[in-house]
Amino acid sequence: MMPVEDFEALGPRLPRDRDVGAEQRQRPELRLYRARGLRVGGARNDRARPDGTLARVGRFAGDGEWSSPEHILMTRS
Repeated sequence: MMPVEDFEALGPRLPRDRDVGAEQRQRPELRLYRARGLRVGGARNDRARPDGTLARVGRFAGDGEWSSPEHILMTRS
C-alpha cells in the first residue's frame, strides 16, 4: 500500500481525473481520482466528494457521477 505521505504529495500535482504516466508512479495499477463523488451511506442523499480517492485504474468506469466506495484504498478530505 502507498504511504500516506506519497498520496499527499501526489494530490496537488495531478490534474483533475487524468492519468499520470507510469514513470511517475510507484504503483502503476493505482490511480488518484480528484473530487470523485461517492455514495457513503444507506440513505439516498448520503454522499461525499473527497479531495482525493485512491483506487485501481478503471474502478469508476461506467459509474456516472456517484460511485459506491467498494474497493477504494484510501480517501483524503
